[in-house]
Amino acid sequence: MKRIILSLAMIASTLAFAETTTTTAPGSAATSTVDSSSILEKLKASPFSLNLYTDNYTNTEKRNGFTSENYVNVKYKIDKYHSIKVSPIIVIDNTPQYKDGNGAKTTYLQTDVNLYRSQILTEEKNGVALSAGLYNSIYKNTNYFENSGGKASRHGLNGTFSKTFGKNSFSLGQSIYVYNRNSGQDNISQSYFSTSFAYSYSFNDYVSAGVYNLWYSYDAATKYSSGYSTSESFRTIPSVYFSYGDLAASLYLDATPLRSHDGLTGTAANWLKKSYLGVTVSYNVF
Repeated sequence: MKRIILSLAMIASTLAFAETTTTTAPGSAATSTVDSSSILEKLKASPFSLNLYTDNYTNTEKRNGFTSENYVNVKYKIDKYHSIKVSPIIVIDNTPQYKDGNGAKTTYLQTDVNLYRSQILTEEKNGVALSAGLYNSIYKNTNYFENSGGKASRHGLNGTFSKTFGKNSFSLGQSIYVYNRNSGQDNISQSYFSTSFAYSYSFNDYVSAGVYNLWYSYDAATKYSSGYSTSESFRTIPSVYFSYGDLAASLYLDATPLRSHDGLTGTAANWLKKSYLGVTVSYNVF
């Protein structure tokens, strides 16, 4: 992360020399003004990009506070097909479970370091597009959302197929993650498998709607058990998406209607009341 941010700072300082100089009459000091618009355009043309993203949600039943996850996404395009993204994440939580006497609690959660490979397959040549990613999350000593878990890091691989028919877009993805536990924790091994299916319809250049469906299986082995305990869930996230230039936003509902544990499947109790209503906002700085 430090190397990427340092490289970004070096580019910014180099571009700072792209300035216009105005010379005054003899005896007066020469003045220089930096053309900030020129710097921004050159940053946009560079291999680097900067995106600010925030996800804000509340429980639909209690509505007794909110959680805000805030990402600073620094991306570097290595070549036509490969890119790397570093994303530190800050959480602001105003729910009764986490807020302190001063109000909302602000916590550094983790840093994600992801490597992407695009155009493994393309719709033009293969009829369907395929992309892949290597995902790495470096947590605090204790994970904010699972204080007793003590996850130190997470590492995963994802592959996603996608296809577009006019205004209709479909995608199918498969992911596997492994959690690296801190020593001394009860849970000593965990893995996570997921399959996703998404559909969206574009009404025009600015508005679209869709649904993201996710099935995932979560395996855990503890030092007190002789085997793995498996939990499975089905999660669905319908949303409406708005975009204009470098600014985008969405309104979504996040619900988990089906859950199972060790093969016992059933409808999650009061799943609609226990769902989350959220708003995301994304801005491409350059």
